[in-house]
Amino acid sequence: MADSNTNNILLIVVDQVIRDTLSLYGGAVCRTPCLDGLFRDSVVFDRAYTPISLCTPARGSLFTGKLPHRHGLLYNATGHAYGRSDLADTETMLPAHLTKAGCRCGYAGKWHIGTAKGPREFGFEGTRYAGYGHPNCFVPDYDEFLKANGHPGMRAVRFYDALASDDTTEGHLPTSADHRDSFLYDGIVDLPSPLTEAGFVAQRTIDLLREFNGKPFFVTAAFWGPHHPAFPSPEFAGRHDPAAIAPWPNFADDLATKPRIQTRYARSLHRRFTDAPWSLWQRVIARHFDFMAMIDAAIGRIHDELVALGRDKDTVVVFTSDHGDTLGCHGGQFDKGPYMYEETHTVPLLVRDPALRGGRQKAFVSNMDIFASVLDLAGVAVPAGVDARSFVPLLHGGPAARDCVTAQFYGFDVRGLYYQEMIRAGHHKYVYNPSDIDELYDLGADPAQLRNLIDEPSAAGTVHELRQRLLAEMRATAAPFAQSAAELMGL
Repeated sequence: MADSNTNNILLIVVDQVIRDTLSLYGGAVCRTPCLDGLFRDSVVFDRAYTPISLCTPARGSLFTGKLPHRHGLLYNATGHAYGRSDLADTETMLPAHLTKAGCRCGYAGKWHIGTAKGPREFGFEGTRYAGYGHPNCFVPDYDEFLKANGHPGMRAVRFYDALASDDTTEGHLPTSADHRDSFLYDGIVDLPSPLTEAGFVAQRTIDLLREFNGKPFFVTAAFWGPHHPAFPSPEFAGRHDPAAIAPWPNFADDLATKPRIQTRYARSLHRRFTDAPWSLWQRVIARHFDFMAMIDAAIGRIHDELVALGRDKDTVVVFTSDHGDTLGCHGGQFDKGPYMYEETHTVPLLVRDPALRGGRQKAFVSNMDIFASVLDLAGVAVPAGVDARSFVPLLHGGPAARDCVTAQFYGFDVRGLYYQEMIRAGHHKYVYNPSDIDELYDLGADPAQLRNLIDEPSAAGTVHELRQRLLAEMRATAAPFAQSAAELMGL
């Protein structure tokens, strides 16, 4: 490892969490005692972003070190509108570089980086399925796990007290043919916590840690939650009081100065929440927090195993999410979509190196930079041609590799196409929407992003500067629409 006494790396990835709901980022309701304890002395990155707020392309960037338009996965692989559904055979991931240095690489949990090739095709040990692999679908590995632990198997797993797009309130996993057209938002899964999807990921990660003990390792624990449907076990359901959850500062956003697609999106794909009162959102968010609390306990189990193996003193632990969420912000949005808000694009990024002191880090980073940083920590050269930049120098008080971050969006999948580019620099955020009005936000004065300043005469200079900087970033990474962007931006 470079400049460290450690020789192992554990990467923990959760799926779709609003960063600021976590207590390490100021959240006051969601209880995550294991994360709080594990990362109490970590480096906390306050300006970490995802390059795209969509599962497949974001995860592709994290593990290839390339922006979505460069690795080719632009949409969720399970429902891509056009383009690739899997990475090209020439693309490589972290194991291609780490195994040459004698490091064993393991993967447990959610994959969702293509439909045909899974972790093992990219050099990981452990998880053997491709695609989404969610336990709400039939996953042989999870079915075997349940049966090995005295349960009849996946087809006997029941959920209840559910909220769905129709009147479904209970059923079985995988959801029966009677409920295939129902969109499940949350429920309670009738399993003891160790047998839930979170318990499954924890146990598979523990198995890898035990197998790799005594050798340098890079292990990824990838949880399916708290992405919807939020299915906590009975042990964790009800731990958060809905009444204690105050409305988001932008819950009443009327979107009047925002691109029109945001209103169309909120009122079409998830009609269950159209004009929903805050009381319904309180129920949804509380169940989401219950789910996150269950994942937190599973993370605690993994850390306890590190301690039991004596590896907590020589293992760097990194925690992040692939992207954020909405959960009712900006006028009642659900999930992610055609917007570049802080709730969907900031991500938690925590790095605990037992050899270093913790602290807050204000530099801009991308969770894609984990690719280069893992290699840097392992003392392996970062390959040429990637977009990721190591944040390891920041852990030692060194200079930042970025003075801004960018993000892109090419559409949600089969639900439609919509192209955006974003740049965040200083306290401003500029969003390029070639098919609608652009956006400019002053996050210092307006952290809730309620006021779009794009047409303010006083902001013209800032808009011009950020358009130039975004165009330069697009050209430097061979973005596909850079030429048209220059024309449409008036540059």
